[in-house]
Amino acid sequence: MEFHKMKMEAYEKAINLSKQHKNPFNQLKISSRMELLHYQNQGVKRVTILSAGGCENCKHQGGNTHHIQDALKEMPIPDRTCTYNLHKRNKKYCFCRCAYIPEVD
Repeated sequence: MEFHKMKMEAYEKAINLSKQHKNPFNQLKISSRMELLHYQNQGVKRVTILSAGGCENCKHQGGNTHHIQDALKEMPIPDRTCTYNLHKRNKKYCFCRCAYIPEVD
C-alpha cells in the first residue's frame, strides 16, 4: 500500500474519532508518520512544519525544520499540547492540524 494512501486513511479515521468525541491523536501520529515516509521515499531530506491556522501551542512549531530521519524519530507533530478543537463539541480531545512541508533543492 502506498504511504500517501495510508496517510489519508489514518487522517480520515482521526476525523471520525473526533466526531465521536474520541481521542484522534494516535491516528494523527500514524498519518504524520506515513507523510514523512512518503517524503523520504521521494528522496526528500528535510521537512518544515507548517502550523498555519493552528492553536497558540502549535505556533511554536511553525517554521521548524528537521532532517527527515530526525522527524521520524522524534515525531514533533502532532503536538501533544495542541488545543485546537476540530469539532467544537469535542472539547476533551484536540486535533493538531500541523503538517510537514518537504524542502526541495
